[in-house]
Amino acid sequence: MIKQVNFIKGNLPCLLKVLSNLDDIDYIIVDGFVWLEKPDNSGLGGHLYKILQKPVIGVAKNRFKSTPKECEVFRGKVESLSM
Repeated sequence: MIKQVNFIKGNLPCLLKVLSNLDDIDYIIVDGFVWLEKPDNSGLGGHLYKILQKPVIGVAKNRFKSTPKECEVFRGKVESLSM
């Protein structure tokens, strides 16, 4: 939990600064979680949502421990492009 708090405290101000330079934001996609189990346990995306009141889509690399199986995302195979 301490690592998560430090990550959010370190990254949130930078993201807010970048986003403040944009005129019109319809939604935000983050590389991470929005909610962790409950709405009162926010990931980076949840904090952005609370501050900006814009829809946030979280795309995390790993499944959170309590994510239901039906919500799991499967990635396709990546093949290198040769020229």
